[in-house]
Amino acid sequence: MPKQKLISPRTISAIAFTLTAVLLTIAPFAVSAGLSTFTPFQGTAQGNGNNLVSVLRGVVNFLLTLAAVIAAIFIVIGGFRYIFSQGDEENTNRAKLTVFYALMGLIVIAISGVLVNFIIANIPNPV
Repeated sequence: MPKQKLISPRTISAIAFTLTAVLLTIAPFAVSAGLSTFTPFQGTAQGNGNNLVSVLRGVVNFLLTLAAVIAAIFIVIGGFRYIFSQGDEENTNRAKLTVFYALMGLIVIAISGVLVNFIIANIPNPV
């Protein structure tokens, strides 16, 4: 079996830092422009928050949050596996892959959260 070429932890850290910096830079502009998509249960102040769109948005946001928490737990697990691998190359590679896949999962979760909330926000509300 050919040896897999892994991304170094330093590269993963650089990617994570860059993504965080970009998101933290863009977020204030998006909020000031009124593009905040993370407003679950819109319209509940008027008493019409029990429609299907509001329930769907709440369920989707809950599932995305749960998936993000699970991915963060896997990053911690990967870190512990890396620390306790004690130089064993196979265990070190498995730990790196765990962290890498968890970070990729977080990226997918973030992108899907934005897309799903954008789509839900553009569903016309029934009268």
